[in-house]
Amino acid sequence: MILFDVIYLGAIVFAVLCVRRLMAWRSAKAALGPRHLMRLATVTVLAAGYGLVLITVVAAVLVANHRQETGDFRGFQTLLMGLGAYVIGVPIANWLGMRLVGVRPAGLAAFGAWTLLGVALLLVQPLIPGGAVQPGWFYGLVALVPYAVAAAAVAAVPAPPAR
Repeated sequence: MILFDVIYLGAIVFAVLCVRRLMAWRSAKAALGPRHLMRLATVTVLAAGYGLVLITVVAAVLVANHRQETGDFRGFQTLLMGLGAYVIGVPIANWLGMRLVGVRPAGLAAFGAWTLLGVALLLVQPLIPGGAVQPGWFYGLVALVPYAVAAAAVAAVPAPPAR
């Protein structure tokens, strides 16, 4: 139950940080130009595509491993691999991917994509009949919205000019 609380708390922290950034930026009376809106749309689409590919690949590996396991500890190796991927692999890949896509600050976008992905998976899993393990592409499709929302929320506030 603690993991669920951490995921939900992380999503709340991400939302608060994005709102605070937006309020600070709006208090400076800055205006959005068409270039920024175009960049926002581009970054959102690229981040969603990146999330789709990343999570499809990670989920495909985990699902394949889950289907091959046998023995007394069936499911334990997949559980450890899944936790390792979610706690270590996905956050690092998120940060690198968000930097490549052009979202700044990439760390905040990676944190948001990570927590929102966790929330989305927690919301979708009970809706699956019998809670069965789905193919990797299913989890990739679930990742589209969290990655797009995280990138859009962070990219909505223009990065400060480089010095």
